[in-house]
Amino acid sequence: MSPLALLCLAPLLVFVVLFVRFRCSRYHRLISEIPGPRGLPLIGQLLTVMASTDRLMDFLKELCQVYGFTGAGWIGPYAFVCLGEPGDLEILLNKNECLSKPVTYKPLELCFGYSAITACRADWKRYRKLMHPSFSTQTLETFVPAFNKKGETLSRVLEKRAGGEEFDVLTTMMLCTLDIVTETSLGADMDLLEQNKVELADSFDVARELLYFTVLRPWYWIPAFSKRTSTYKKMASGLKALWDFTDDVIVRKLSLSEEADAGVREDEARDLECEPSPRKKRMGFIDHVISCMRQQSDLLTRTELKDNTFTVIIGGMDTSSIAMSALLMLLGLHRDVQEKIVDELRDVFDDDVRREATADDLGRMAYLEQVINETLRLYPPLPAVMREVEDEVKLTKYTLPKGCVVVIPMYLVHRNPEYFPDPDRFDPDRFNVENSANRHPYSFIPFLSGKRMCIGKKYAYMQMKTLLSTLLRKYEVLPSCTREEMERVQFKLTLNFINGCKVKLTPRIWERNNSNNAA
Repeated sequence: MSPLALLCLAPLLVFVVLFVRFRCSRYHRLISEIPGPRGLPLIGQLLTVMASTDRLMDFLKELCQVYGFTGAGWIGPYAFVCLGEPGDLEILLNKNECLSKPVTYKPLELCFGYSAITACRADWKRYRKLMHPSFSTQTLETFVPAFNKKGETLSRVLEKRAGGEEFDVLTTMMLCTLDIVTETSLGADMDLLEQNKVELADSFDVARELLYFTVLRPWYWIPAFSKRTSTYKKMASGLKALWDFTDDVIVRKLSLSEEADAGVREDEARDLECEPSPRKKRMGFIDHVISCMRQQSDLLTRTELKDNTFTVIIGGMDTSSIAMSALLMLLGLHRDVQEKIVDELRDVFDDDVRREATADDLGRMAYLEQVINETLRLYPPLPAVMREVEDEVKLTKYTLPKGCVVVIPMYLVHRNPEYFPDPDRFDPDRFNVENSANRHPYSFIPFLSGKRMCIGKKYAYMQMKTLLSTLLRKYEVLPSCTREEMERVQFKLTLNFINGCKVKLTPRIWERNNSNNAA
């Protein structure tokens, strides 16, 4: 054989040797023990996943029907394990080795920054510790007046739509929740809802859809390539307005902080602690973090502050608006459930339709919380997340090898008939005390659970209860879609209803003890 021929064959021989070694490796062996489609050589299920972009949830459902709630497959050289058994999730979500995000999150890091959503284990722990006081129960209770104020604004804006005509409520909800999160976390009152800044919601929706597109394509996981694509430029353009606003707020807050530093008295300086005492006024996220940075200048970089502030904004806006929209659609279809909520609200508020909710009132809305839970079970705003396994993890039946990517499909976990009989049926009584008592705690994880669960869980419940208690005292929700239409969903990072979030509203007559009071 000529030297030229050997030179041409050498790369092929090297590839074959490496491929054989890989197939014989412990990594490959452990993955091969988990049931699932093996796909094509070298690319695995890449073509199938790319072809299923608009029906990924249907694709995952089909895999569950064939292989059960635990299955494995390949996208190029990456092994993906879909994990849906609550017992395995309890193990995984409490392991330090499973706290980091995988390479598939690189497109999110480019657009949302390096923050609590995308950070590795060590940095996430640092960010989480800094965020924690801003989401404590005592701090959240100080946000209730802001929830009430924006609830009244939402009610006033929806009054124009309360004639029984059908409309899509999602954009309105996005602007409302964006107003709330910017006021409570940033101390900035944007009034986007009253100004009807729909372009902000629309541009974010475009960016979210493009991000989902990149997560399913491995070449976008390489930042050096991804940043040079037209897709990235469109995503960045869609998020620019929110990034600019975040930067403006930070500049203003830092400027006020510097002015305070210039004339701060000795006794005031002693009050600037990272863990606020119960006697002091509680601060939203950005004021608290800047207060801590005044004590410890190397606590966060300016970029880290901006990235984590942006994460708080996006996290508080997108998921809550989807959950609220889904709940209103379900109440239109299930009038009996809606009336049970209203009966509970009558017990809480009596005849006072306009009284603002208190933190104590929110704690008394037990049935409303059941309805919220059942909505989040059927339509979790975040249908799936991923984690990287940094060391071998032994599950109940299989072992996850170091380096594999775990997909946690909450959308499917919540529809496991073993824990939720007749899983597609809407039934808030699934979450009453009696029915919840013996259910596996990891069978319902809309905010995840374990060590890296969402820090904003209680914030979300308090916000949703306040807004819904305001709306349902003033408006009756009428049916405007079918459950079959609601089941037509897409996974675009967050949940997307293909037919939109259509609702109808009409003014409610507030009745108590045979007396009628117009709302």
